[in-house]
Amino acid sequence: MNFKVFLLFPLLFLGCMKTTQTPNWYHNLPKKSFEIIGFGQGENEIEAKENARKDIAEQISIFVKSESEKIQKQSQNSFKTSFQSISIQKSEVVLSNLEIAKISKDGKFVAMKYVNLPFENRFLKRLKNWSCGKDNFFLQNSRLGKLAISHRNCLPQIFLSKNRDNIFINSGEVSENMANLTPLFFEKSSKNLNIQIPKEVKAGEGFELSLISLKKGFLNIFILSEVGEVVTVVKNYKIEKNREFSTEKFLGQEFYSWVQTEKEFEKTVFVVTLTNKSLDIDFQKIREKEAKYKFFEFSRFLELFKNKFEFSSKVITILQNAEKD
Repeated sequence: MNFKVFLLFPLLFLGCMKTTQTPNWYHNLPKKSFEIIGFGQGENEIEAKENARKDIAEQISIFVKSESEKIQKQSQNSFKTSFQSISIQKSEVVLSNLEIAKISKDGKFVAMKYVNLPFENRFLKRLKNWSCGKDNFFLQNSRLGKLAISHRNCLPQIFLSKNRDNIFINSGEVSENMANLTPLFFEKSSKNLNIQIPKEVKAGEGFELSLISLKKGFLNIFILSEVGEVVTVVKNYKIEKNREFSTEKFLGQEFYSWVQTEKEFEKTVFVVTLTNKSLDIDFQKIREKEAKYKFFEFSRFLELFKNKFEFSSKVITILQNAEKD
C-alpha cells in the first residue's frame, strides 16, 4: 500500500508542472506602419480570438481619441469630415476585416492583424492581380475607381451585397466590409449641369436643389444614402436648353430630407443625370412630403452607369438634432 502511494506522488507532481507556455512571438511580432496587431489569450481559441479583437478595438479607440483632440483645433466642418472617416475605420474593426497573424498549436494564444488603410487601398491590396471588369462611369469617379485605374488602368470585377446592416464589396474570393457607402461618394461637376444645393441641412428641414441645363435632354435626380438606399426625386423630366430647374417648383414645395438616423450626421449624395433618351427606370417620383419613398439597392443604381452620359453629383451632410453653424 505504501509503495503505491509512493508512486502516485511523482505523477501528481508532474501533472502540476504542466503549465501553458507563452509563445516567444506573443506581444513580439513585427508589423508595418499601417498595421495594428492585437494579442489575445484564453482557455480556448474562441476566447483568445475575442480578446485579440478587443485589443485591436482598444488600440483603435485610443487612436480615435488622440486624433479627435487634434481635429478639434480645426474648423468645425473639417472636424466632422475627419472624425467620420476615423469612426468608420473603428467600426469596421469591430465588424470584420481582421486576419489571423499567428496562433499557437493549442489555440490559446492568438495574434490578429488589422490593416489600418483607407478602404480603397485595403481592398485593392487584398485583390492584388485582379481581372478587369466592365466600365462603370459612376465608380470610375470614386476614390476606389481612381486608385484602381491608376494601378491597372481598369476597374476590377466587383459586385455589392448587403447582409442586414453590413454592406460588402466583393471581387472573386475577396469580400470586404465597407461599413457604409461613403468611400464610393464623390462630387462631380458637368459643364452642362450647374447644381446649387446646401452643403448641410438638418434632418426634416426643407431645402431646394436648383440647376441650369446648358443643353436639352431628359433630367433624372437621385438621392443616395450611406446604407445603400436610392430614391428618385425626378424621373425623365424633359428639359430645354438653357432652362432653369428647381425641385421646389417641380414638387410645389421645398424638398425634405428623408434620412433619419441616430448618428450625429450622415452623408447623402444628390446625383443629376442628363441623357439624350429617357432612362429605362421603374422608380416613382416624389410629389409631396408625405409621399412613400421608393427605395432600391445601390447595385441597381450602378447598372445605369454602364452607359456613358452626363451627370453631376453633390454631397450634402444631414445633421441629426444639431444646430447649423
